[in-house]
Amino acid sequence: MPNTFDHAKLLSALRSLLESLPQKPIDSSTLQAAKLKQLRISIESAIDRLQQFLLELDPIKQPLYVLDPSDPNVVGQLIADTLLVQPRHPLESLPKFYGSGIYALYYKGPFDAYQPIVNTETPIYIGKADPAKHQATIPIEQGTRLWGRLKDHRRSVEAARTLSLDHFECRLLVVKSAWQRTAEIYLVRRFMPVWNNEVLICTVSGNTGTTRKHAAIPGRLGMRFIRDVRGQRKLGMCRTACQLSR
Repeated sequence: MPNTFDHAKLLSALRSLLESLPQKPIDSSTLQAAKLKQLRISIESAIDRLQQFLLELDPIKQPLYVLDPSDPNVVGQLIADTLLVQPRHPLESLPKFYGSGIYALYYKGPFDAYQPIVNTETPIYIGKADPAKHQATIPIEQGTRLWGRLKDHRRSVEAARTLSLDHFECRLLVVKSAWQRTAEIYLVRRFMPVWNNEVLICTVSGNTGTTRKHAAIPGRLGMRFIRDVRGQRKLGMCRTACQLSR
């Protein structure tokens, strides 16, 4: 049975409320801060409930979802989903190309700590490359920034004693300038890659590559850190091995 209400009683209460409101502007400085805050919270709560009730009174229902192409979250998801259907390329053999945008790195090697993501669609790292010119409209104006970021990763992997370059693949997508960050945020939240700083696997410095310049590639300290995590020891702010495997 649908909920019923006394519309006459409600109308009377609304009229009384309107009549009780000051007819002229008030000086809010005459109220104590605590009372003013309490009044604002009560008014905002009443407005929210009245707006909801107004919608309930409409016999024509509201849609469950409205697609807004100008919503940054919608654009971010669109770009991210487009990246995820791109082919994978070996990280070691990418030809130089123009463009900025986003990319994902995938691991397929034998390193024990990363086995939960081997041969899956879960990337080990998500990144972006900003254009050379902020107002760039075509890839040549964006420069070779995306290729350059992947080149940095390639060098960092080559410098790591416990990693092999042929165990890494990447997906990449050249994106219209200014949208790469939105897509990166969406992808990091979706996959929580273990090498991304935002995931907060560990807060350390040194040759772990925790800055964007070094592309979050673990070096000797990073490998030692992974082994220690699996042994329940901690260096810096670390996740447990169980959380790392999710």
